Amino acid sequence: MQSSTGTQKILPNLIGTENVDRLPVIITAPNVEQLLGVPHLSSGIGKEISSAVYNTLNEWNMLEKVQAFVFDTTASNSGRLNGSCVLLEQMLNRPILFLTWHHILEIILQSVFSYSKLTTMSSPEISIFKRFKNNWNQIDQTKFSTYVSDTGIKKILHRIADDVIIFCKNALNQNLPRDDYKEFLELLIIFVGGVPPKENFDVEDDELNTEIQKRYLLKISDVSQFFKQDLPVELLTPKSKNIFQRFQLSMAFLHQNPENWPNIKSYTNAKNILQHLNVVNDVAERGVKLMEDFNTKFTKNENQKQYVLKVVQEYRKKYPSHRKDAPK
Repeated sequence: MQSSTGTQKILPNLIGTENVDRLPVIITAPNVEQLLGVPHLSSGIGKEISSAVYNTLNEWNMLEKVQAFVFDTTASNSGRLNGSCVLLEQMLNRPILFLTWHHILEIILQSVFSYSKLTTMSSPEISIFKRFKNNWNQIDQTKFSTYVSDTGIKKILHRIADDVIIFCKNALNQNLPRDDYKEFLELLIIFVGGVPPKENFDVEDDELNTEIQKRYLLKISDVSQFFKQDLPVELLTPKSKNIFQRFQLSMAFLHQNPENWPNIKSYTNAKNILQHLNVVNDVAERGVKLMEDFNTKFTKNENQKQYVLKVVQEYRKKYPSHRKDAPK
């Protein structure tokens, strides 16, 4: 199992007198995602974070089962001496696999905002987006324009518009972990002049999509040549086998012909476990959003609040289409 932490959120306390830090602690495993709690922190330093996570894991009898931490690379988490993950590893008294997520795309987005002088950002919330959200209901959503309405944007995008549409339709056919990913892809398609596919859309029937796939798929006949290229073999060290020991994975398949691996149980089991290592912040963000939505609702008792969050999470898992506007 892995523990996902590291995304804190400043929210009003349960009686609304002051703001406090909240930290979602979530356990994930193959086909499992369980919110353990969203404890409040007296401060955002590594010692407070590690103590909160340790106590939450202890309440659920999970201290011996956690094999990896998933967290973002803030100093309070990843600090060499006082980072919460280092301190928590010391408290568990055994080595833990660190899986970090990096906000690379946020750096790119920041550059776009700075270059375009769209707005200055001095807080986690972007003021122009916040105003847009608050005024959404006053906007006539039936009146919108695509990129072709702007000569400058059209000049930039017209050569790649078809490729953008194909890419987005391809991505929509995949299993997206969050609905807002799907919404963003659909909006991209609309903006560049396309029409989003229906729910039962079959991308294999799209001739353009089939053609674009050919550009990126590695042909079987090219595999031998691919492996003759200079690969980063320095990533493989004598310590690489430790991941097998950590997750109690058999290495028996390594002695077999790789062509036979898909038919070997030890390989398929290892593949399944490693593919479910969620090194993204989606899980933690869902925990933060859950706390935001129900922070001031139903009860002001801390224990009851934690219970409400778990009930809501379980309900949403059981009924994915839980929204009021979902079809009956």
